[in-house]
Amino acid sequence: MRGIGMLRFKQIEVVLFPGASFTPERVSSPIRHIEGSSLNGVLSPGTVRILAGGGVTTVEKLVAMEPEQLLKIHGLGVGKLREIERVYLMGQKREA
Repeated sequence: MRGIGMLRFKQIEVVLFPGASFTPERVSSPIRHIEGSSLNGVLSPGTVRILAGGGVTTVEKLVAMEPEQLLKIHGLGVGKLREIERVYLMGQKREA
């Protein structure tokens, strides 16, 4: 079931099946990719989705934008901005 982790599974198990123990088959959920984005697999799927919603689907577009511009994209906050900076701007200094 989507959204049920091992902690919740074990809690349900204790209530519904006292004394029994089950080992669920672990199935990894597929990583969601944004079609046509070169940012897939580099940034988290949520960050890629938010950037795509703001029209940013390539590395070139992303690194050309200033942090202030990125923060104007709906759903992109400081945490996502830090992720982008760690991946793409590490070691680079922006010219003033």
